[in-house]
Amino acid sequence: RRHWPCRDAERSCHRGHPRSSKELPCQVAVSAAGTEGPVVSCTFQTVSISGSLTYTLVCLFEMSPSENTDALSILKELIAVPSINPMGRDVSGEEFYEGRMTAWLESYLTHHRLPCEVVEVAPGRANVVTRIDSPGASRTVLLDAHQDTVPVDGMTIPPFEPAERDGRIYGRGSCDVKGGMAAMLAAVARLASERPAGMPHIVMS
Repeated sequence: RRHWPCRDAERSCHRGHPRSSKELPCQVAVSAAGTEGPVVSCTFQTVSISGSLTYTLVCLFEMSPSENTDALSILKELIAVPSINPMGRDVSGEEFYEGRMTAWLESYLTHHRLPCEVVEVAPGRANVVTRIDSPGASRTVLLDAHQDTVPVDGMTIPPFEPAERDGRIYGRGSCDVKGGMAAMLAAVARLASERPAGMPHIVMS
């Protein structure tokens, strides 16, 4: 169970429930990444963008591990998972730190039958490591990306709703560094499946 921003939900969810601070009886939610799943609960969160308050419906629903193996689809899912680094500020909320990003990565790697080690370095903050061993290889290639993003203060677009326009994709973390992470995850999933001749050992963290 994870929280996902529900797209097109400034005043109501796509099931027609009105804006409320209480749980809403949705049956199905569609995440900003386009993933659909059965809803456990829905709440609205207030987000300050450019000095004004906006509302984002957040649905808690069952999320199956990602089937995606192409980088663009993976990136959209990564953007839709908030993982804000508060930058030393005394704040709280599920959108802060990397806990949900770590859970998504663990599900993705497990789904693709890749080994996964989660090493907690601080409460709510962990490194995720996977490895593909290649028999006879003498080289190791390390792929590394951080899970957190900078805050969303001052953004003029919904930060966790990935949008494609003119050959670009917009959303918090799309460049730094979830774009790179998506490419790495796509490559690791493909290498694990195809096992090309001469492949080095692969480590991703």
